[in-house]
Amino acid sequence: MKRIIFAIISLLLISSVSALSIGSVRYFEDVFLVNVHNDKTDDLEDLSVKITIIDDGDIYRTKTFDLDPNKRKGTYVIIDKPLETEKVVKVTVRSENDDVKRVKYFII
Repeated sequence: MKRIIFAIISLLLISSVSALSIGSVRYFEDVFLVNVHNDKTDDLEDLSVKITIIDDGDIYRTKTFDLDPNKRKGTYVIIDKPLETEKVVKVTVRSENDDVKRVKYFII
């Protein structure tokens, strides 16, 4: 019985924090386009998107923005220097505020 209650509480916690998701991420020369989704009925305030180039340790972020319920927003993250696309570049995309955080890893 304790396992069932623990499983239900875990699922409720997971569903309560899953309001924020990162959609498609595209890279063009010196800018990333990151799509962020709010899948819940609550406003998400003071969100920011942070791009980390793992190989170089470079970090870029957007200004904070709000995301209304059931809305999507495409935001641009401008980087200082173009990435070397002829080699494998590992990138972390993070969207977060004080309440929620989502991280997506990918290779360019």
